[in-house]
Amino acid sequence: HTHVPTPPYLDERIDSLDAAIEWQDETVAELRLGAGDTDGEGTAQLGKVVETAAAHVSKELLKGYLPQLVDARRELLSREREQSAVRLQLAEAEERLRDQANSVELAEREFERRLAKQRQSAQLEKSSLLRQMRPAHPATSAES
Repeated sequence: HTHVPTPPYLDERIDSLDAAIEWQDETVAELRLGAGDTDGEGTAQLGKVVETAAAHVSKELLKGYLPQLVDARRELLSREREQSAVRLQLAEAEERLRDQANSVELAEREFERRLAKQRQSAQLEKSSLLRQMRPAHPATSAES
């Protein structure tokens, strides 16, 4: 299976999603670092809040971007199918073109063969006519 380049708008969508996920990861990391400064039960509580917030943000991001990614992937697959169909049509057209070129070449050879045969036949006929026009005996033609 050949690699199909990703359309620019799809790259932009993927970059947006990557940036959003990166931001979310950084935010979670910062919250965890801040949680490490406190101690005891407050740390555990803050950790749960961070995890819950991170899960919620992740879900919201996925809800927002997943349909776009699914649509983009469907479009990419559709384009790949279209490209495959076009490649197949191109291969078929090339095959027809080769067949036509072979037919033309065959017709040219047949034409050359017939032309050579006609020339040979015309040359034989010309020689025959020239023999018929010559007198068989020079003495016979002088008497007439």
